[in-house]
Parts: sequence; structure tokens; C-alpha cells
Amino acid sequence: MAASGVALFARIGEDEGAAGDVYPFIKVGQALSIRSDLLSEAYCEALATLQDACPPFDDAEARALIAAELGVARAADVFDELTPTPIASASLGQVYRGYVDDGDERVRVAVKVQRPDVAETIALDLHLLRVVGAPLRKLANLNTDLVGIVDAWGVRFVDELDYRREAKNARNFIDSISQTPLADAVFAPKPVEAASSRRVLATRWVDGQRLDADVGADDDTARKRVSALCGVAMNAYLTMMLETGLLHADPHPGNLIVEADTGRLAILDWGLVTELDPGLQVAYIEHIAHLVAKDYASVPADLVKLGFVPEGYEEAIAGGDAVQVLSDVYTAFAGGGGAAKIDVPEVVGEMRALADRQGNLFRLPPYFAYIARAFSVLEGIGLQNDPDYAIVGECLPYVSQRLLSDPSPRVAGALDTFVYGAEGDGHESRRVDSQRLNYLLDGLQSYTAAETASAEIAGGDARAASDDALGVARKLADLLLADGGAPTPLQAIVEREFAKLLGASARTSFAEARKSRAGVLAATLVDPFGVLEPIAKSKLLAPDRDDKMALATLSRVASKASPELASSVGALDALSADDQRRALGELADILWRNRAGASLAARRIATQVLTQSAARIQ
Repeated sequence: MAASGVALFARIGEDEGAAGDVYPFIKVGQALSIRSDLLSEAYCEALATLQDACPPFDDAEARALIAAELGVARAADVFDELTPTPIASASLGQVYRGYVDDGDERVRVAVKVQRPDVAETIALDLHLLRVVGAPLRKLANLNTDLVGIVDAWGVRFVDELDYRREAKNARNFIDSISQTPLADAVFAPKPVEAASSRRVLATRWVDGQRLDADVGADDDTARKRVSALCGVAMNAYLTMMLETGLLHADPHPGNLIVEADTGRLAILDWGLVTELDPGLQVAYIEHIAHLVAKDYASVPADLVKLGFVPEGYEEAIAGGDAVQVLSDVYTAFAGGGGAAKIDVPEVVGEMRALADRQGNLFRLPPYFAYIARAFSVLEGIGLQNDPDYAIVGECLPYVSQRLLSDPSPRVAGALDTFVYGAEGDGHESRRVDSQRLNYLLDGLQSYTAAETASAEIAGGDARAASDDALGVARKLADLLLADGGAPTPLQAIVEREFAKLLGASARTSFAEARKSRAGVLAATLVDPFGVLEPIAKSKLLAPDRDDKMALATLSRVASKASPELASSVGALDALSADDQRRALGELADILWRNRAGASLAARRIATQVLTQSAARIQ
């Protein structure tokens, strides 16, 4: 982008009210402002002013609008100590700080007032974009429905003009996130409905600093804190996209605030949202699981389900060299570092060559525009803090806990494929992929740490580390020792594999005992004529290749888990005596609360051992 283009974005609105005239472009500028891997530092700094420093409109006009919207003579009749000038000014409105009575409580609030005549100017912008969409699509020979994308933008832009809808979105998020493990880590400021209307919105004030405030700090603790909070933000947005279904689509740093007292992440400005239906949600879980596991052969089918490949192109995307090209592209992006670490011309060249050989396979579905914007901004914040930030890897914590906890058939199928791989003709013939299993365990641990949004966890002090370990233990107990009528998909896999390990261990121990001096002596005394030798060498008692593979997998997983276990034990040793007693008491409580589930699991495992033994005889 030329410097003059940046100036157009960053200096929008020097004349009164002009910010609304190019509203779609402001949103683009806000998203680009955080992408230091795409633009130079000077450009990013100029565009960053669009996050919360657009030129304001007249204060007297704003106060008059507040009074008219709330049906009072003066704004002061509702809001006490309203700041004389805006504390922030954004693309749609400007924000004041004041106090208001909310029930029996006097609370400090942020008061957002909409710009005058913004609806008309946005409508003109969208009309112009729509006019050029069809010719541009034809000129560039694109499969993507550019007009459809503009229409999808337009619906959301118009929705954003109704602050009552924004308040409803915030309340929906507050209610939905409270039902997830992130309830204590992330929140939205509560709207004050009595002091809000279509063009005025009052929400509880949040004291804190922007998520990116410590980005670039030399203090290692500060950088770790930002990394931990980036993890919280990523998990929150994946939860919205793939679980609650209502995705906040405007996550620039001005809208992501770290609350000073609690360290929780506050998400502001709920006007711009998008929704995903359940079918797409599960399709994305499957797709992300395939990417994290590097199962690129499954990606073409994913792209068809998600709408990135039109119907009728299924064979083309699944055949030829499309899988290899996609594998190369995804590997480049999965390596981290954003566009700065990727040979962009080479990637573009590969995709163009693929299109020349097999036709223009790919398109951008209209629903995806806001999703791409949201996660592009989150990736940009992560890259500013860590030049090697890899957004695909950052999806692992949420995907891990979702794969491990969601009992729905499609997610259960994704878990089965993730753990075993796509090959094999049945559970008994397939082997656990130890690397993927470690991915899941690492992801679960990271997700559990993110649930608290604690700065102490980011700093790594002993008590926080022990709390982290207890959190993982609690999560695993809830997942593996659930007291239900039937085992969950995760329980079925773990119990089946544990039964295999018990059998393999028993057969291996028996074989080793037979070879020992004492074993040879016992065999000579008990069975001098070798009558029992065929039984001892039968599949029931003799270890085979599958047993060796199962034990080797356990060894690899255990060796990976050992450093984490040692760290947790070390953290426990570093605690005070009172904290040690507290931690051990919590661990005992976890075991006691799950005793019924443990009993059921033990019975199912015993049944599995007998079933697997019978299968070996047959």
C-alpha cells in the first residue's frame, strides 16, 4: 500500500462527520493496523489511530442526541459527571465516561453516542462496493461471490447501527461464556439498559489496559503475560465461533482490555458480530484437527464442506497434485511468523499454477469474511509479541479440549481419526499416534491454564504452577471418570487402550519370567515333558508385535510427560506447608468426588481385557 493510501485511512474524518463516509475502509484499516508482518511499523502506527482515535463530532450535538434518545431534557438528567469531551472516538460513534444509577447501585459507565447521519453514508459506501463487485469478479475470473460478500458485510454493518442489538449481543455473550470453562477468564461489560437506546449505549466501565500494551516490552514477565492473554483471547474467539455460535467480529486492540484488578480479558464493542450454524461449527473443528495433526489428505473434503471449493469440484480437489500443493501451503503457514516468514510470491505462484492445471478451484464464501478479519487481527497481536507466533498451533488448546469433551458423533469421529489416523480397518488393528496424543495433552494443559487468565500463571510462580497441575488433574478426572450410563467417546478410547496395555504388559512380563533362571527351573519342575508349552506360546500368553507397539507408544508418551510431571512435583515442593496441604487436599477431593466413575471405569476396563483376550484365542 502506498503512503498516500495509509494517509487516506489514518486521516479520515478531518472534516466533521467524514469518518462515516468510508466506514468499510476504516474497518479494513483497523485490521491492517496490527499486521506488522504485512506493513511497516510507520504504516501500522498511522493506522492504529483508527482503533479509538477517529476525529470526534461536536460535543453539544452528542449531548443533545443523548437527551433526545433517552427522553429527557438534558444528558445530565441521566448521567452524572459526564466527561466534557470524548475519551475515545471510533468509526460509528464516540465514548464519554460518567456515572449512572443501575438499580440500587451507582456505577461508572462508558457512554457511546452514534455519529449523526452515519446510516446514509454507510449505505452509499456499500452501494459503490456492490457496483464494482460483479465487474471485478469477471475481470479477475474469480469463483468468489464478491457481491455476496458485500451483502454479508452490509447486513452486519446495518445491524451495528442499532445499539439495542449490540447490548443484546453482549448479554448473550455474558450468558453463554458463563457456561464454559472460560467463565472466569473473559467477559463483556454489562450493558445498562435503562440508560441505553438505539443510538446511545451505556455499559459498565472497565479499568485496565489494552491487550497489546506490553507488546515489545523487554520485561520477560510482561511478554509472558501477553502470551498468556493472547491464548485466552484465541480460546475465547474459538469458543464463540465453534461453540456458542456468535462471534465478535471486531477484535482490534482497542476493543480487547485487560482488567486491572482481576487480569480478566474484557471484550468491548459488540455491534459487529457474525454467526455460524452448527454444521459449519463441526466442520471447522474437523478441519482444524486435520491441520494440527498435519492430516492434509483430509483437507480437500473439508474445503468442500466449508464452501471454499464449489460443488462439482470434489474430484478435482481430491485428485491430482492439489493435496500436495495444499500440504506445502499449510506447512508454510503452520510454521509461524505470519507473512514475514513465508515466501508469499512462491505460495501465490503455487496456487496459480494449480489453478492453471485444474481450473479455478477455490472461492471465498461470503460468511467467511468476518471470521478471516477477526482471526487475522488476533494473529497480528500475537505476532507483535512473538515474531514466531503460529496461529494454527494456537488453536490446539481449544481443539484439544473440544475433541476430548464433545460427545457428538462427528466430533467423536474427529477424535478417533486424530488419535489413530485415517488408516486401519478397525480399532483392534489401529495404533495410537503418540505424537498426536501428546498434542492433545499439551493442548489440554494450555487450555486449563488459560481458564484463569492469571498473571501469576504467566509469570510461573510455584503456587500458580501447582494450581495449573491441579487444574489438569481435575479436567482429566472429569473427562475420564465421568459417572454416566455409557462411556464417552474419549473414555471408550482410553479404556480400550488401557486394557491393551494391561494385556501387553502381562504377556511381556510372563514371557520375561519364563526366560529367567527361576522361570526355567519352575517350568522344568512343573512341566518336565513340555505339555503346557503350546499354551505358553499361544497368542493368549505370548506377546506379539502389537503388544510391543503398544508398550513403545506408552514409553514415548511417558517420556514426554515426565518433564511436566517433574515440574509439577517441583512446584509442589516449593510451596509452603499450608499450600502443600491445600494442594494435597484438593487432589484427594478430586479422587473422592470421582470414585463412582472410577469404579465404573475399572469394571469396563476389566471387561475389555476379557474381550480382547477372547479375541486373541479366536
